Amino acid sequence: MKDQNIWKYGFNWGSIIGAGIFLTRILGHYFGGEGGIFWPFLASIVFIFGTAWMINNYGRNIIKEKMKFSRMLLLGFISSLVVSFFHVLYMIVYINKLNPGFFNEMLAQYEKLGINIDVYSDTNIANAIEFAMYPATYVIELISNTFYILMIAGIITLQNRPNYRGSNPNIPPRSDYTPYTTTTPPKYVAKPEEDSQEDNNEGIEEAEDDGNAFENEDKE
Repeated sequence: MKDQNIWKYGFNWGSIIGAGIFLTRILGHYFGGEGGIFWPFLASIVFIFGTAWMINNYGRNIIKEKMKFSRMLLLGFISSLVVSFFHVLYMIVYINKLNPGFFNEMLAQYEKLGINIDVYSDTNIANAIEFAMYPATYVIELISNTFYILMIAGIITLQNRPNYRGSNPNIPPRSDYTPYTTTTPPKYVAKPEEDSQEDNNEGIEEAEDDGNAFENEDKE
């Protein structure tokens, strides 16, 4: 996927992510049972990490530059258009094949809410509800995915912010500072032998003067 066309790239990755979510939900039906939260949560994780990888890969390996926040949103939204379709596809398979009684159970909730509509005898109303449910599912999933995309784009934008002076081309680096260098303490430099000998002679002379002073005090 080296094509720089953001629409083609987004649709391709949306198909990959959507297929992963679809497969996850199918496996959840057979292995996780009904009413669990693990498999829907796993499907959300697939979308989050898949979208994050898609955006990072597009910036680093396709256009090879840091992406703006608006461009991340556009790429995420393009892929989400396809991902949301796979959610609807799963609903169609689930209602018609995996759980044929799901739609009837949902329609029965209208009676519990006190709505005096006989959806079982009026097939037109039942068909209208079923027909409207799939577009509504698509829109709800698209809105839900948009919140995830905002979060992902925000995190990546924060990671791309310059954290040090040298990463910002508008701020010249300091001339008196070299990054990633270590300094060693100054080594002890011994005095020349002549200076040391002179210091020793001066010390001997001072000691002799002090000794003579003590002798004079004793004589007195």
